[in-house]
Amino acid sequence: MSKKLTLNFDRSVATIKNGLNKYQYELAHQVFYRPYIIQRPNEIRIGSRGSLCIFDDGRWYSHEHNIGDYDLISFLEWILDCDFKEALEWANDFLDELSEFDEYDSAVSQKVPPSNKERIDYAKSYWKQRNGINGTIGNKYLKKRGVIGLPKYTRGKLGFLPSHKHSPSNRYLPCLIAKVQDVNLKFAGIHRTYLNKKGDKSKVTPNKMRLGAAQGAAIKLTPIKPHIHICEGLEDALSLLMMFPDIGVWCGMGGNIENVLFPSKVKKVTIACDNDDAGERYAKKLARRLLNEKRSIEFINPDKEFKDFNQQLKEYKNG
Repeated sequence: MSKKLTLNFDRSVATIKNGLNKYQYELAHQVFYRPYIIQRPNEIRIGSRGSLCIFDDGRWYSHEHNIGDYDLISFLEWILDCDFKEALEWANDFLDELSEFDEYDSAVSQKVPPSNKERIDYAKSYWKQRNGINGTIGNKYLKKRGVIGLPKYTRGKLGFLPSHKHSPSNRYLPCLIAKVQDVNLKFAGIHRTYLNKKGDKSKVTPNKMRLGAAQGAAIKLTPIKPHIHICEGLEDALSLLMMFPDIGVWCGMGGNIENVLFPSKVKKVTIACDNDDAGERYAKKLARRLLNEKRSIEFINPDKEFKDFNQQLKEYKNG
């Protein structure tokens, strides 16, 4: 009897496959960073000669390598050189972090993926509507996590929307937002954390989403410094800044951390990892690229009894 596959998330395999089919264009950008894409009615072709085909029903075929299959999970196994479970975990993280554009009328009615400029302009419209976080549910959420007394520069990277649409559930919820910037510090989008009225994360799925053109970008909580510390999650990045106020800290936004681009002024990057397998996987991919860029790198983890830096900060505050 074959061993039952144990997954550490709620989505079924079928749901993940359907999600990948729906967001094929975004998937291509995530896997191939700035790919050359030809959009056709029932397929997309990737590469300067369109040698890799992905069809709207999930089938794919590489003419260059003479290989293909009937779903995008097998595509991820091939392109990421991983096993089935690892491909599912990657896909689940991708869908969790994916910007949701169902409310973007032109993208839906025309069935044409919005351009990067449209994504950024759309995200900027919400950034302009933000309130400061002081006295809001967003501030209450951060206080519960031990994040108190942020410097002025960092507070300026955060905002609060009292009622913001969560497209997957079609609900309007309080939302903590963070400014996302590209390698040249230009506005690239927002990162959203959906909350409930008590100041906890909402139970909607996903409760964290990006909006804009976040590929290669980051939440830059401090100015550019020669030495930058980077975390996957916003709460961990803020926690690290609470524990070490003088360091440079950015947030890579989950799996996007492996794609974050650093300006030439940054000579050293410390990758702050969670104590879990997913965090280690993303960190290693980022490290390989940084080494190829001739930058110094180091790794730090929370103390082994804690899952992440936010958990460690809260214990430190309570102790």
